[in-house]
Amino acid sequence: MKDKYLPSSYLEISVLIFVALCVVFGVTESRVNIEWFEQVYVVEDGFIEWLTVLALVAVSGSMFYRYFRLSNHKPRLFRLTLLLIGVLALFGAGEEISWGQRIFNIESTAFFNAHNSQQETNLHNMVVNGTKINKLVFSKLLMVAILLYLIAFPIAYSQSAALKNFTDKVAGVAVPKLYQVFFFLVFLGLAWLCPSGKRAELIEFSSCTMFLLIFLYPLNNLIYEEKEKRQPAFVPDLKENNTFASCRRGK
Repeated sequence: MKDKYLPSSYLEISVLIFVALCVVFGVTESRVNIEWFEQVYVVEDGFIEWLTVLALVAVSGSMFYRYFRLSNHKPRLFRLTLLLIGVLALFGAGEEISWGQRIFNIESTAFFNAHNSQQETNLHNMVVNGTKINKLVFSKLLMVAILLYLIAFPIAYSQSAALKNFTDKVAGVAVPKLYQVFFFLVFLGLAWLCPSGKRAELIEFSSCTMFLLIFLYPLNNLIYEEKEKRQPAFVPDLKENNTFASCRRGK
């Protein structure tokens, strides 16, 4: 019962401690030395950004691995879910580093120079009719979807047998544990204590890492088994039956 709601491995606990230290340190530094925080700690292609990329790549790799391992054991929608999450996580990692543009010193095209708020080759910084895609889609709408997934979905899953069956056997959706939801919200709240607009980097890092834990250690982790575990068949105790029969004959 405990493992259903709390961390069940040393890796989970270690990741939680590491993320907590990074977020608390970042918030503290943003209030003590905001220049160092913005220009070193959460700078583009810096420490926090690469940790975010690492978490997204790990999510993508784990989903692709499960997709190929379970390709002959799960229904089509289940496999599609794994594939879609893997692709989205890989897309997020590519967007985070502008598809290697700064790494390989690639110049942006005229289109991105004109329509990207940072003149980079990515979609999340695009500006359409004066509206930043990052603020509309990747901030507001995405946050609403995440909160529904973290709060409303687990409640509905626990209350509806039909939804639980569909989630586990057909759709293959990972259900977050209670501690994962709790720390996701805690890290989000801590990041908002940062006075800098670069707090978004801390939010992205903590959120992506918590999603890594959710997908690696979900509440319904048995859905990733190749074959469902069945209850052992009832085997009558022959010795007990023979004893009973002997007593009957003795009478």
